[in-house]
Amino acid sequence: MTDQAFTALMLSLVGTFFGLLVAVLGWMGNKIYLKLEEVNLNLGKLDRDLTTKVHEIDKRVTRLESIPILTRVAKQ
Repeated sequence: MTDQAFTALMLSLVGTFFGLLVAVLGWMGNKIYLKLEEVNLNLGKLDRDLTTKVHEIDKRVTRLESIPILTRVAKQ
């Protein structure tokens, strides 16, 4: 095999492996992106749930705080 043929073969192999590397990295990047989207959706659901629970607790505290005031007003 001549040096020119060997060089052409090696350059072809390097190009093929580079193409495979780019394809694998693109596939991995796509998988990571999909997982991050799933995490983002789950965090959005968690945010809504926690916000609802905090508002419910705030309503309860407000009701408990307002009871003594109403009883004081009624006693006067």
